[in-house]
Amino acid sequence: NIVVTDSGYVIVGGGGFLYTNSYIQTSFFNTLGEIVLTKKFRKAGYDLYHGLENSLIKITPAGYALVGSLNKINSNEKAVLFCRFNDTFDTLWTKNYLYDTVFISGRACLQKDNHFYLTGEKRIPTDNSNILLIKTDENGNMLWYKTHGGSLQDYGTKIINTYEGNILIGGYTKNFQSAPITDLGAWYLVKADTAGTKLWQGVYGNAACNDGWLRSLLNMKDSGYAAGGHYAIENNEYKNYIIRFDKNLSAIWERLYLTISPYTTIYSMLELPNGNLNVVGIEIKTGATVLGFMMEITPQGHIIWKRNYNATGSINSINYALANAVTPDNGYAFTGYAYDNVTPQAMWLVKTDSLGCDGVHSCDDTTMFVTPLNLPDSVCFGDSVHITFGFGGRSAPYTLQSTTGFTENSIYYFDSGNDTITRIISFLPQQANTQYTFTVTLTDPWGATKTEQYSFYIKNCSTSVALHQKDLLKYQVYPNPAKDVINISYSLINNGYFELYDLLGKKIVSAPLDFLKVVKIMSLSQIKSGVYYYKITSGINVITIDKLLIVK
Repeated sequence: NIVVTDSGYVIVGGGGFLYTNSYIQTSFFNTLGEIVLTKKFRKAGYDLYHGLENSLIKITPAGYALVGSLNKINSNEKAVLFCRFNDTFDTLWTKNYLYDTVFISGRACLQKDNHFYLTGEKRIPTDNSNILLIKTDENGNMLWYKTHGGSLQDYGTKIINTYEGNILIGGYTKNFQSAPITDLGAWYLVKADTAGTKLWQGVYGNAACNDGWLRSLLNMKDSGYAAGGHYAIENNEYKNYIIRFDKNLSAIWERLYLTISPYTTIYSMLELPNGNLNVVGIEIKTGATVLGFMMEITPQGHIIWKRNYNATGSINSINYALANAVTPDNGYAFTGYAYDNVTPQAMWLVKTDSLGCDGVHSCDDTTMFVTPLNLPDSVCFGDSVHITFGFGGRSAPYTLQSTTGFTENSIYYFDSGNDTITRIISFLPQQANTQYTFTVTLTDPWGATKTEQYSFYIKNCSTSVALHQKDLLKYQVYPNPAKDVINISYSLINNGYFELYDLLGKKIVSAPLDFLKVVKIMSLSQIKSGVYYYKITSGINVITIDKLLIVK
């Protein structure tokens, strides 16, 4: 948990070792990140634990509240822990709820109409658990508790208000899927009224795998919601996952981000004044190093920039970015923990500018660049040229232009999070036996430009050159992999077709392409995930046959 103050930062986390009087720790830092003061909240004979990320909330009229758990050392006795602090994090009161020998845990809390609502997990007779919902008065006295779920495991991890005055709990379930399996689970959303009565529920994820729990749940200014965590591509292989909902909890969009790995997830999200989202979490890019990451995405989910962070610089480093906040200079701060095979686990605090640069690890990759990845030395006259360019810089959206006639605006980073964006610039040189020279210009959101000049020789080859290549001036089929739609950008001098085939050669789609330059958008809503081949024709000629991956 992180709080930004006028004098610096406050981190609320935990310390100690299991079964040795673990405690809740509050650390105070100045604006330079130097530690000023540490307070430890202990209870003799008990291990104390804070809840999950952002389990500390700012409350009215003043102060903070924190939910967590306590376990009696050398005993099975457990309870939900709830603490109230003033603005300087002195403890005003603490409460314990449902003290018992069965497993129980507090994970997140919400203030609403002078009451508090807490969610977490409570063991049930089947040796599984249900979502726990507790309501208290303003002084923390429990008014009631209720549980929600099925016969398998369920638990709550986040709790927020809904636009119509109800409560929305996010968490995890092994129930309510098409074929519930004891070792497979998914994200779980439950809407309840202020009396704790369930009004609605939803389950999200890959039903064939274990998707873990929902780790971030956010109210949006348009009365909608955003949820984040990870999605199982297969068991123990994940991608970061965000779903954007409208106010009726219908999904507006959902996207998978970054590379597939066993350690990747989103932990916390913030909505910014411009509607963008600031997102923090973890990922493995190569090897075994677990890196913290921060990225900013548009309201539609496009990546504007992404940075990685390594606290120790070691290839054995484990770096968890867990909670984020906006700072007064319009930058960001995040906290978590980090360690490696030399440095023990410690609290981790990072301050960045508005583009996520911390001045240590993540600013070296922000120099604007544009470079060809397959520039030929020469081509035959009559052949179309398709050159892939890689580019990037401080932040999207970019504009890419070329004297060949290519222009594309509003270019964002790929959802894979790669530092390099690619585009194919295609054209048909008009003169043989000459050196062809062209320029490519990249422009960032601030108007800064990077222009490079390239050339190759156009030779007069034999007449056996496939003349049908002249039919195609340029084409792009993107995104690839695709999910909901594909864009077919082309320029033909004859009418043609875009045809999609499965691996058995069965034609799935045939869409006409009118001559001249067009961008055609084709829906994939009725097409299942898989590997397909597409063919573009112009008149009677086949222009290209290539592969398309569809991932739902």
